[in-house]
Amino acid sequence: MRISTVVVVSLSVIVPCIADVLVVESDGSGQYPTIQAAIDAAYNEDVIEVKPGTYIGEGNRDIHFDGKAITVRSIDPNDPHIVAATIIDCGGTESAPHRGFDFWHNETSHSVLAGLTIRNGYTESSGGAIRCIEASPTIVHCDIIGNTTGPDVHGGAGMWCYGSRSVIIGCRFINNVAQGEGVGGGFRGSSGAPYVALTDCVFIGNSAYRGGAIHNCDGPLNNCVIVRNKARYGGGIHSSDGPITNCVISGNSGEYTGGLDWCNGPISNCVISGNFATSDGGGGLGWCHTTITNCVIAGNFAARWGGGILDSSATIKNCVIVGNRSGDIGGGVAFIGNTQTMEIVNSIIWDNDSANGAQVGGANESNLTLGYCDIEGGATAVYGGTGFTVNWGIGNIDVSPDFVEPGYWDPNDTPGDMSDDFWVNGDYHLQTEGGRWDGVLLLWVADDRTSRCIDAGNPGSTLAYESEIVPGASASLHNIRVDMGAYGGTTEASIAPRDWALQADLTNDGATNLADFAGLAEDWLRSASEQPGDLDRDGDVDGGDIALLAENWLKQTTWARPAIRSPGDAASN
Repeated sequence: MRISTVVVVSLSVIVPCIADVLVVESDGSGQYPTIQAAIDAAYNEDVIEVKPGTYIGEGNRDIHFDGKAITVRSIDPNDPHIVAATIIDCGGTESAPHRGFDFWHNETSHSVLAGLTIRNGYTESSGGAIRCIEASPTIVHCDIIGNTTGPDVHGGAGMWCYGSRSVIIGCRFINNVAQGEGVGGGFRGSSGAPYVALTDCVFIGNSAYRGGAIHNCDGPLNNCVIVRNKARYGGGIHSSDGPITNCVISGNSGEYTGGLDWCNGPISNCVISGNFATSDGGGGLGWCHTTITNCVIAGNFAARWGGGILDSSATIKNCVIVGNRSGDIGGGVAFIGNTQTMEIVNSIIWDNDSANGAQVGGANESNLTLGYCDIEGGATAVYGGTGFTVNWGIGNIDVSPDFVEPGYWDPNDTPGDMSDDFWVNGDYHLQTEGGRWDGVLLLWVADDRTSRCIDAGNPGSTLAYESEIVPGASASLHNIRVDMGAYGGTTEASIAPRDWALQADLTNDGATNLADFAGLAEDWLRSASEQPGDLDRDGDVDGGDIALLAENWLKQTTWARPAIRSPGDAASN
């Protein structure tokens, strides 16, 4: 029963009552017999507290907020045990379809659903567990498990949002299935604005025709884990144009593209590994026309083309593309469709494998520019068919990157059968005698060798978040250029010993000489960002850069200097 107090003062101002907490028990013994009954009695700002238990039947499924700014929550949404014990069992079937919650009365972010498990929903069309139609609730710490949509193409077996600005935080989407040609096994949004934001969410074991985990998330996708989902197109994510940041996309499978398919928003600080394209190409990513920055793209497999990346007009900067496999063309990167344009800079392309072009391969009219990259096998590791153009830029090297711990393919006790191999992730920080970040120990450590990829990126690239010295170390450690690889430009970039690199060594041959002067001359008087000749990084190649070249003139890096041998050493030879 609601008890409200109204106080009337001399100015005829009415003081509203304090928000109520309306309690619901699974056996109907609470203040209200069902969740829907509590919502019907609630006013804006009230809280419906759902006690642990399994809620079934009418009033505990197909629940609607009626546009109210209320919160429906478990007793502790931050406790995963409470969330797991507070269950909305929709009991939906093909003959009797039901979902958990249906938002369609213009709910805003003040309508909150938190800390519930929603399972066994079934609908013929969309939103097996939750549907939002031109409504934007906030959904926090919910487990959305084992829900299904029928063969209708709408999908979104876990959740479907149309015309929604919903914010979804800390939810788990597990084993949801969009049947037939349905899309978005875990989540489906709508193309274009408004956008749904997904943060700190987990997608495991979902399946669909397109986008096993996610389809059409054009809002931000942050700090999410997307693993072991499957679809025909885009086992992990399909057709999403929002930014994807700090995500793990691993172990997903699709006939056409394993990890990400047709994702055109910026992708940064992600691990994309162990994904499979079982019939075609794009083990890690395919047809993603975007910028890809500070990502590890490792151990992905494609039956035909592009173990790591396929047919993507993209700018790839400070990435590691390593350990990927394909059956035909381009173990690391492949171009099969026409008129693709890609630029790869400050990156490491290593230990990939394919029948044609272990690191990079192209078969049709596409254009690839490579600059300041460490590419195993150098130019000979790039396979080009008719019309494929490779612009081999300045600063590329072919030396071991000296990763802290490279990942590897485990043969699964069948060394003669590659079909059951699985990828074991590694640590792609760069070894250094100067200082590197150890993500396990959470401190800076030193190694007995230094990677040539440290301070070997484009001299015109900003250091961004790289430290100039190791915290607490002596001034003999000094960072002057961005590193190659996934941690270049970040706070976790490795730092080399003093004199390991030269700011004006544009060619990365260990000395500043006429070849570097020629490289600077090519950029002379140009105004643009990240030009190799812009040594002072002010956006212009001018006299200030010539002065820096002069400071480095004829100097050599420590690794390029001739070894000094004793007389005894010379005599012994």
